[in-house]
Amino acid sequence: MMGDDREHRVRERAHEIWERQGRSGNPEDHWFEAERELAERDAASPEGGADQTGTAPQKPAAVDTGPKTA
Repeated sequence: MMGDDREHRVRERAHEIWERQGRSGNPEDHWFEAERELAERDAASPEGGADQTGTAPQKPAAVDTGPKTA
């Protein structure tokens, strides 16, 4: 599920923040900071954010609909 992946990404980032702060501080603060950072990162992505795999969405290939009529 996409929500599960999002939660996993937030959890990993919150852990990094906790370690950066000397393994101390309020876990909720770390969680909220991680959510904010990831939301900003996704919003700044030129493709409009990451999908559930953590990669940017791919542009669909052109579809040939047959001969053009005038």
